[in-house]
Amino acid sequence: MSLKVEFSDKSERISASQDFLESVQRRFWQTIEENPHVGFFRRVSLDDDLHESEKILSHFKEKKHFVHVGIGGSHLGPEMLLNVLQPKNKTRLFTFINHVDSEMMGRQLSEIVNIEETLFYVVSKSGGTAETWAALSIILNFLEKRGIREEQLKDYLVFCTDEKNGDLRKLSREWDLKTTTVPAEIGGRFSVLSSVGLVPALFAGIDAKELLKGARLFQGDLRERKKDKKGFEGSSLYQVALHLFSSYKEDHLDQTVLMPYSAHFYSFSLWFVQLWAESLGKNGKGFTPIASQGPVDQHSQLQLFIEGPQNKVLFFLEQECSEKQDFDDFSFKQNFLEKKNELIQLASYEKLKSKKLSMLQKAELEGTKAALKEVKRPYISLLFERRDEKNLGQLILFFETLTALMGEFLEINAFNQPGVESSKKFAFEYLGKDNAY
Repeated sequence: MSLKVEFSDKSERISASQDFLESVQRRFWQTIEENPHVGFFRRVSLDDDLHESEKILSHFKEKKHFVHVGIGGSHLGPEMLLNVLQPKNKTRLFTFINHVDSEMMGRQLSEIVNIEETLFYVVSKSGGTAETWAALSIILNFLEKRGIREEQLKDYLVFCTDEKNGDLRKLSREWDLKTTTVPAEIGGRFSVLSSVGLVPALFAGIDAKELLKGARLFQGDLRERKKDKKGFEGSSLYQVALHLFSSYKEDHLDQTVLMPYSAHFYSFSLWFVQLWAESLGKNGKGFTPIASQGPVDQHSQLQLFIEGPQNKVLFFLEQECSEKQDFDDFSFKQNFLEKKNELIQLASYEKLKSKKLSMLQKAELEGTKAALKEVKRPYISLLFERRDEKNLGQLILFFETLTALMGEFLEINAFNQPGVESSKKFAFEYLGKDNAY
């Protein structure tokens, strides 16, 4: 596995008995390898979702505008894939409808120029998500106003939902729609490496095979380490989980900041926020996740992280330096400024003129680490080789598996969301009232 981890504080303060740690490991492996209702870890070994997704791409390959309709885990993962990888295939336009804002919905639909070249990908595991059904109803009205007949809907709609149950599945049968499946054993926030994320990835020109290959590399490495208990306990995954748990128990650090030093990875932070919050915030326990981005948030949030309440652990995502880059690096040396610098001594320019942009980005990260160390604020840095499909697949499965392991450390069920379900119930109750607006 190519992921590496660095800790700001090397000391280990294990605030748990050996019996408890062994119980955590036992329950963790039972959860991800044996629990029939938890399939995100095992599922990446299969090609079922990839083949299903490739069939959709083949059938609708002439479509030029891909409209992804979903909310929560149904959209955060797919949108993250596109934003992180920035695929070079620019032949398709992508729109993500993930809200119930009338003004935004109207603007997005107004930007659909050629209806014949548009495909709507509607995602809901339950098949009954209120926001998704609201968007679908509006889209159907949109299609009807443009002369699309009911028997033609199969040329414009694809549903991704439960294999057998739910209203979307019922409707797909009535209209003979092409469909993909959200596996029953995978929750929405863990679904990005299923058809939920693979279909839009393929339409965007992302190499989905490499994405799954990266996840399988992490999976295989972890399974290999399982054979040797010391190997697993020495893994980056276990070390990070143990570090977080000890910080939580000993120092009451219950907020987790994900701060990638790459403009492309901010969507990864947003995906992480849902994964972490919905999985680990239960029974009065858990970590509050915070999305951040370096170096942008050095000029805002970092003040809080360094001098605010001492209740946070920072995660940095860091790309390892490589002599070979697939992008142009920018030199700061500039002829106009060189001439002026000789006359009026521009101190700001003098510091930068012999450097390149990637060097400044690295310096910003190291400066942040040093500032945190100075005031004894902990951080964990995850290093990956390149921003590509294989490394992203590893990162995704790393964080999903870390979530499962932290659930066992906190002794909570990381795979339900009773608070979310309660909110949905009250929302429908409100809609049923006579004075609801």
